[in-house]
Amino acid sequence: MINLLPYEDKKEVKREGLRRFAIVAVFSISAVLLLSMLLMAPAYFFLYQERASVISEENLLRASSPVEKMNEIADKIKKTNSRLSVIESLANNRSVPEDLKKIIDLIPPGVSVNGISFARQNVSEQGRVSLSGKANTREDLASFIGILNDSDIFSKVDSPVSNILKKNNIDFLIKLEFK
Repeated sequence: MINLLPYEDKKEVKREGLRRFAIVAVFSISAVLLLSMLLMAPAYFFLYQERASVISEENLLRASSPVEKMNEIADKIKKTNSRLSVIESLANNRSVPEDLKKIIDLIPPGVSVNGISFARQNVSEQGRVSLSGKANTREDLASFIGILNDSDIFSKVDSPVSNILKKNNIDFLIKLEFK
């Protein structure tokens, strides 16, 4: 098909097409935005009412009666007393620093302890200790485990087999339970 329009008219037709496309695009985008705003309006009003309700409840709670405040204070006192009873029962139990000093005194030459970890599940439990460190030789580690077993401090000394697999420069982990 032959286009017999002069060059200026072709430019005019092209500009008209672009102008029409721009108008359609602007109206389409405007319609989408308007429609989305209309669909979001109920959610906005619901959230606005919910916010107002929460603010009014907060104001009512702030202006609560003195009796409720007294009950809150009484609850805090009960919680504090229960925490104090736990602390008192801990004070009546064995002294952890003294026990750890006894463990340190049992360490023979050739064995160095890098970490000591103490854990207790509840107040009535005696507690568990994990020792980690290095021993120069397998014999040094075996003598240390023997010393721990012979002491009257522990009810159980747990040394995994992996502790004695190497002959020299042994990294070890020993778990102990107090009597």
